[in-house]
Amino acid sequence: MENIKVLQEFYRAYEKRDLDEIAKFYHSDVEFYDHAFGILNKKELISMWSLLFNNAFKDLSIEVSNIKVENGKGFAHLECEYIYTLTNRKVQNIIDTTIEFKGNEIIKQTDIFNLKDWAKQALGWKEGLLAGTSYFKIKLQNQSRKALANYMKTNASKM
Repeated sequence: MENIKVLQEFYRAYEKRDLDEIAKFYHSDVEFYDHAFGILNKKELISMWSLLFNNAFKDLSIEVSNIKVENGKGFAHLECEYIYTLTNRKVQNIIDTTIEFKGNEIIKQTDIFNLKDWAKQALGWKEGLLAGTSYFKIKLQNQSRKALANYMKTNASKM
């Protein structure tokens, strides 16, 4: 299968929030990175999607566009809107994703978004001001990783 088709099918599964289908596209040694969680392995990554889709986001809508593959790397643009359940605040998060392949599987995925914009919407204007600092990023990743670990522990039988 061509990598462009891999991405198209991956994002169809993503838009449907089909975790079993999403997992099929990831290589067993996948490395994922985003500002909120840092670096995750495959088990953590699938658990993160489950946590976000099922607990952290309410009224989630996802629009994926500009899916392309150039020089062996994949790219996609995502516009996600949701209510962040921890604060009950509405968020519009714009994410640009870069993907690397190993054969027909995703071996590396990097999701980049404007952390200051996200923090201001999800957490409030004070956190938005702090979001540019390494202190904020480390604190956010520690909190996110702790929530993920608790979710994985609680839902171990379902994963």
